[in-house]
Amino acid sequence: MIDALGNKTEIRYGEKNQPIGIKINGRKNCAGNTMPKEGL
Repeated sequence: MIDALGNKTEIRYGEKNQPIGIKINGRKNCAGNTMPKEGL
């Protein structure tokens, strides 16, 4: 997946196909975080 900034984003799925975390440029953010992306 490529976002609007052109960064490669990977979404990891755990049990029951629920996203357990999003890995963005090597940084892992827990699902549900409301922190805005850098540069936006």
